[in-house]
Amino acid sequence: DLFGSPLTSQQDSNAQLNKKEALDGKIILDSYPRRLVLELTNACNLNCIMCGRNESSFTKNFFDISYLYRLEPALSYVEEVTLFGWGEPTIHPRFKDILEFLNNFPVKKYFVTNGTTLHKIEDLLFNFKVDIMAVSLDGACEATNDKIRRGASFNKIVSSLKKITARKRKNRLHYPYINFVMTLMKSNLYELPEMVDLAAAIGLEEVKAVYLTAFNRELAD
Repeated sequence: DLFGSPLTSQQDSNAQLNKKEALDGKIILDSYPRRLVLELTNACNLNCIMCGRNESSFTKNFFDISYLYRLEPALSYVEEVTLFGWGEPTIHPRFKDILEFLNNFPVKKYFVTNGTTLHKIEDLLFNFKVDIMAVSLDGACEATNDKIRRGASFNKIVSSLKKITARKRKNRLHYPYINFVMTLMKSNLYELPEMVDLAAAIGLEEVKAVYLTAFNRELAD
């Protein structure tokens, strides 16, 4: 209920049926999923020190947009489409086309980004009404964040976010809802209060703190 418009009659009917089927323990469902999560790519333009990508071998791949078109019959019932996975979704070569297609349906559009392409996708956020955008930042200052998120630029990300929030205010828009997502670890834990201050200064609505997943013995320390 926090994000976007009320559900359509089709979405609401599907949601009620989905909840009932879950409570009844049904295995074969008549309802559509209430949420779709589509990994647009496993490729990333950063090399963060705590990322599980470093513990696996990834063959770079991009989501085939033709599969999105095949999902069209469900998109009048689905409430949210999340565009996220192991990689950075905004580097998908057809990111614009994906948002544009989804904008034809009453779904909430949500993605998580490392913020490096914000200056390129700013117009897309408004042209295709992105409902929720989470920005990964792991420090309240350049020194901390850029050491953890190797290849990122704290100052450029903050600058881009200031432009986006200023545009929201100028046009009196409630979208996109933007939050920071911070992975807590020994090297940045005590900057969490400063992250809240930073978010407030920029005009972001929320800071979300998540715990670090230790993908190897070294990360556990």
